Formats: sequence, structure tokens, C-alpha cells
Amino acid sequence: MASDEAAYKPDKELIQKVLREYENDANLEVKSVVTSPGCEKGVNYMSVIKRLVVTGTTGAGFDYNKSFISKHLAANEIHQEVFQSQNFFVNEARMYQTVPMLLGKDQEILPDCLFTNVNQIILEDLKPLGFFLEDRVKGLDFDHTKIVLEGLADLHAASFILEHNDAENFNRMKTNFVEAYFPDTDPPGVGKNMNDFPNFIVLCLKVAATSEDDYSKEIAFMEEHQGKIYDLMKELVKPREYSVVCHGDLWINNILFKHEEVKGKTVVSGMRFLDFQVVRFGPLVTDLQGFLHSSVQHEVLVEYYDTFLEIYYMKLRSKLSELRTNAYEKITLDWLKCEMQRSQIYGMMVSLWLAPALLANLEDIPDKSAIAMHTAETTAAVDYWKQRLSPRLLQRIVDKCKYFVK
Repeated sequence: MASDEAAYKPDKELIQKVLREYENDANLEVKSVVTSPGCEKGVNYMSVIKRLVVTGTTGAGFDYNKSFISKHLAANEIHQEVFQSQNFFVNEARMYQTVPMLLGKDQEILPDCLFTNVNQIILEDLKPLGFFLEDRVKGLDFDHTKIVLEGLADLHAASFILEHNDAENFNRMKTNFVEAYFPDTDPPGVGKNMNDFPNFIVLCLKVAATSEDDYSKEIAFMEEHQGKIYDLMKELVKPREYSVVCHGDLWINNILFKHEEVKGKTVVSGMRFLDFQVVRFGPLVTDLQGFLHSSVQHEVLVEYYDTFLEIYYMKLRSKLSELRTNAYEKITLDWLKCEMQRSQIYGMMVSLWLAPALLANLEDIPDKSAIAMHTAETTAAVDYWKQRLSPRLLQRIVDKCKYFVK
């Protein structure tokens, strides 16, 4: 069985060719490429990420020293079989190829992409620019949520604008993406595991039950949906009126933030989306549901839910006003709220699905191979997390179940 660590050796010749074009320097010479892990354990589950520190000389004779991020397909055969990870990787490569057409060369939503093929993606390293991941356990506050929603509205609006201005290229682009989680063929391993996931939630609710509240209502809801979740979510991601190019997997681990000091106060000044492996053409509310319910502090979401929808809507309408058309007149705030209500089980299940990964201690998070093996054997996955039911994980599950099951 191939090792992910051993499988990747940087191709210095390729990197030099890529950097000569990126830096617009035909004589740039790469002398060395040193690799190190590109992210912490538990941040990325679908690909192998490396930080490349490149040293050399420019064509003018100056020292060259920069870092970049390289992503490549996980070599583990079980991982590829269970997750169909080739499809995830191809999706992301195609998204980065699409960005110039969709968002323009000067976009500030994704990292710059230097190179893509079916096996490797090379991106700018945002860490030296001050970007970092926020605390996945703590979750996002109001200001961080606001900037994400505005960026998401920009992405979705760009999809509408391209569809309106260049339907031929838009239709070609959207057919490039593969539905990785919910294909028309037999569900991948993650889909089978998803159908059995209510069992795990019932287990958690029973463990958390008290004499004051035995969570019988929430338990009954989850038992009713046993074996049905995959088909329900598959139906909700299918394209319908006013669908867009969606991120597909928008949660706190896939967003970088930048801060700056303004008048002695730290403010959020930038944001970048990462990991477009589940990109799809589908209802825009699925991105909103997944992000809001997985990544925003629960108390903040409860207090500002309507405000967050208004923030997203106003930015979306502002961008669409550039079209001077009534093609999207049905996209009103009331329409958005109705769509969110219609798709709320999607937000519920994403928030519960991601809860173990968000709230686990680093030492409890298995590596990619172990995750694949646990997913292939549903009982193994349940047994694994059952031994790691921390109070904060149980509280998150209780909060989300009570929020949705009313």
C-alpha cells in the first residue's frame, strides 16, 4: 500500500518552469525545493498538502526565496476507493482552471493558482501574507461570518453574471464538475456511512440525556430518518431555478482569514476560500446552510440568523445590479428565507456530520487512511467516535438537534 508521504517528491524542473511563468522571469533558476507539512492534522481529509520552500536566483542575479502550497491526490488505495478521491481532486483542479473566467484575474476570494493537472495543484502560500485558520472549536463570531457571507455572495453572483453574459462558456464550465458526494451511480463509502449516521446521533443524545430532558423528541426524529439521509441530501443539492457554482464544502477548515490593527482594534481585513473539491452546480442555499450551521458560534447564529441572510442577500443584489436586467427579479429576501426553510435538514445534517471533526482533540483525529477504513466499515466509525464523546461534542449535537427539531 502506497504511503502518502513517500509518494510525493517535488519535481524541481516542473516547479522552475511554473515559477518562470508566474514570476515573468525566463531566467529564474531553482536550486532547491524543501517540503514540509502544509497543514495540521484534521484540517484536510481528501488530499495531501505540502508546503514547498523554493530557493534559487532570479534572472537579475538576486536571491529567490518563496514558499508555495502543493496539493496532490492521496496515494492510499483504500482512501481512493472509499471516497472516490480522484473525483474530488479533479473537481478542485477544474475550479482553479475556471477562476479567471468566473471571477477575473484580480479576484480576492481564492488563493492564486500557479499550476494544475489531474495529480497536482500548486497555489500561492497565504501564510506569509498573514492568513490563518480560525479556531475550529470556538467557531466564528459576527465579523468573521459577515466577511465570509459577502465573499460567498460574490462567488454566487459571479456565477449568475457569467451565465447571463456568456451562456455557452458557462454551460461548458458547469458540466466539468463531478458530483462527488451524491453521484447518480451507487453512493460512495461516505454516502453509506451518512445513512447510518443518525445511529451515532441517537447514541450521543442518549449519553447526554438528563432527568430534566431525555431528548425523546430529537431521538425520534433521528430514528425516523435512519437510512434516508443520503437520498434527502442528494435531492437537495440537485440544480433547480437560480442554481449557481457552489463551493460545496464551506466550513471553517476551508476558510483562511487575515487581520489588521485599526485604531488599536483588531479587525478582519481579508478572507480566502480553500478546498473546492466538492464544487458543484446547485442551489445557493446549500452553501449557506453548510457554512452557517457548521462554523458559526451557535449563540451568534441564533441571535443574528436573519441579519446574516440580509447581509448575504444585500451583497448578492448589489453585484447583480451590474447586469441591468430583471432576469433575477424573483431572488428576493423572502425567496431566500423560503429556500433556507425548505433545505434546513441539509444544514442540520452537515452541522452534525462535521461536529466530530470540528470538536475532536488533535490527538483523537485519525489520519486519512484510518478515516477511510472507518468509513468503509460503518460500525468501526461509530465505535471510534463513541470512545471520544467529549462534553463539548455532546453539547454541540444537543444544541443543533434542539435548534432544528421544533
